[in-house]
Amino acid sequence: LADFLFRLGHRTIALPDVTATKPNMDRYLEAFTGTGLEVVPFPLPFHAKALIAAMRTRHVTAACFHSDSTACLAIRDLKLAGVRIPEDLTVTGFDGMSTPVYPDLTTLAMPVREMVARVLAIVEGNGRSQRHCLDLKLHEGFTHAHRGDKK
Repeated sequence: LADFLFRLGHRTIALPDVTATKPNMDRYLEAFTGTGLEVVPFPLPFHAKALIAAMRTRHVTAACFHSDSTACLAIRDLKLAGVRIPEDLTVTGFDGMSTPVYPDLTTLAMPVREMVARVLAIVEGNGRSQRHCLDLKLHEGFTHAHRGDKK
């Protein structure tokens, strides 16, 4: 997702302030900062006014949420506040659970069927290792936009 946003021309993005709520989130943040993105945290629970302020003062052009449902609620609140999605702000989700209901959301989808199959294999005693890596799939909806050289 970070590479995708960087290729679109985004340089400053907003993420929920995970450092305040979850310990050991360094790798998560490094996934974004390692691509050259500047990360601006926004407080939880989400309030559109805080993100709009970051758009104005910190030149935030994208906001990434930890779930599709949160991203969809944020889109609703941002639109009510006059923010145009994706013209003013790119919004992305994470989990892919919204695609049947809101296919327009750009999200990083988890392979839920494969995850369930792996859990069942472990429960049945067929899972040989504790660590399983699964590929996520970027679903390119219509809530993202190119930013070119905008800063």
